[in-house]
Amino acid sequence: MYFAGMKLLLLYGSTDGQTDKIARHIKSEAEKSGVEVSIYNAADNPPAPKGFDGVIIGSSIRDRAFQARVVAYVRTYVSELNTIPSIFFTVSSAAIGLREQGPKSWRRKGLTVLVDTFLKESGWKPLLVEHIAGAIKFTKYSWQTKAGFWLMALFSGWDRDTSIDHEYTDWEAVDAFVKVAYQQIKTRNEQISSARTFRVPSDLRMHSCYFSC
Repeated sequence: MYFAGMKLLLLYGSTDGQTDKIARHIKSEAEKSGVEVSIYNAADNPPAPKGFDGVIIGSSIRDRAFQARVVAYVRTYVSELNTIPSIFFTVSSAAIGLREQGPKSWRRKGLTVLVDTFLKESGWKPLLVEHIAGAIKFTKYSWQTKAGFWLMALFSGWDRDTSIDHEYTDWEAVDAFVKVAYQQIKTRNEQISSARTFRVPSDLRMHSCYFSC
């Protein structure tokens, strides 16, 4: 298979379980293509990135913040994450209908600012950032959180029935993201491999001034 033999680390942080569900779906789709995926919740003492062909990290967003354990992991291993191919995905209600809203929507701008700030502060440089719509799980919320999401749903035209949960994840879009992510990881590893195996021709090595003069 095209991606067979790749060994990836999939790390995530979830608030109410939707990011966990998405991460496990990503793992399942990857394994269909022969990719070996080690999946860890960021709260469960995940391994260092060393030894993996690539890393995919996902975090839910709540109160304009990423999961603390995800942030801590990135800051701890940022040097390794910038050495091997890595991908970042976010999960939030802000991403609901994001594709239809266009590049200048206030939600996209808000997500961009949040991610840019995180990446700048941590120094992490992922190959790709993807925003995935999550779910509004009224049955799991405190009354304060439920009220906040109900008002958001009112102004956004979403379902407001608080007796049930509402999933907005576009699974076809997730599958498309998986393919792009793995292709970018594979391509980047090929570039790294090519750079490592490059050798200066012997006739040029004889003339050091080509490189030092």
